[in-house]
Amino acid sequence: MKAFRQGYFSRYCSVYSTLNALQALGLKLKYNEWQELYDHLIYGISCLDVLFDLNTNGADYRLLEVVFKYANEWLTTNRNQKFVYHRPFWNKRLTLTEFIDYAKQQSAAGKVTHIRIKSEKIDHYTVIKRITKDKIKFYDSSDLEDILLKNIDTTNCRKYQICLRQVYFLSLEAV
Repeated sequence: MKAFRQGYFSRYCSVYSTLNALQALGLKLKYNEWQELYDHLIYGISCLDVLFDLNTNGADYRLLEVVFKYANEWLTTNRNQKFVYHRPFWNKRLTLTEFIDYAKQQSAAGKVTHIRIKSEKIDHYTVIKRITKDKIKFYDSSDLEDILLKNIDTTNCRKYQICLRQVYFLSLEAV
């Protein structure tokens, strides 16, 4: 019997992917500070009375942005930094090639790409580590394997679909 892992059993990928995005942006915290930030996110969600929703359904974009809001609140108070997020594809359609080009431009500008990816087996928030000529690699809480670009689409689910409406570009700024 295999042990359960985050992302396969729990629905906290919105929280973990936010923490992973901050780490990918270069945020350096001690272990206890990461734990404090995690606790702040969970406390904020529970105060809004949406923790049950997160536990039973996972996060939609609204709940993900609540997680971002509480991350920003903690960073502003404790690190004098601001967590900035931008969701540019709310009403746009892009091919995978167009998305990759845009993500690479954002990465060159120091931003991290946070995505929702779906398949028959997963519906998961994660962070792109890098895109090579043939695959996407992730900073991921559930050990999501590298995905070959030929197995990804932006419009329908061949094997994996990047949900363009829930793609965010993230950065940190000084307050």
